[in-house]
Amino acid sequence: MRSLSTVRSGIRSTLALLTLLSTAAVFADKYDDQVRDNLQSRYDYWHNRGGGWNQLPNLRDTDLLDDGDYTTVTYTLLKGNSYKIVGACDNQCSDLNLELRDNNNNLIDNDTADDDIPIVEVTPARDGKFTLKISMRDCSSSVGCVYGVDVYRAR
Repeated sequence: MRSLSTVRSGIRSTLALLTLLSTAAVFADKYDDQVRDNLQSRYDYWHNRGGGWNQLPNLRDTDLLDDGDYTTVTYTLLKGNSYKIVGACDNQCSDLNLELRDNNNNLIDNDTADDDIPIVEVTPARDGKFTLKISMRDCSSSVGCVYGVDVYRAR
């Protein structure tokens, strides 16, 4: 049989772990919210200027990347449509880069400026798969930074 002090110690450990996990979830939500707000401000900017761009919400990608890491996402884009792909990251990130390539690995467009809202554009000559490389160039968080990518199509 366990002693009362052992049980209390176990309860304290469990409560400490639950507190840590709920705190981590709050911080993760905070950074997700920052990315959503940054993407929304870009949409609002284009919408208010009458740019005629529709966000394709089913093509939004978000994740976490460490400083210096990258990931890729593949989109099927249709010929004759003009697309803008915009990235954004949380407030711990100051440089996010995008590079768009076609299915033959030809560079279509890139944005490697030292900023945290990169944009690439394409009007495909034919239907096809396009690969977007998302690179976290400057993240000050030791656990990585949250990024998001939205795809817009001209009306």
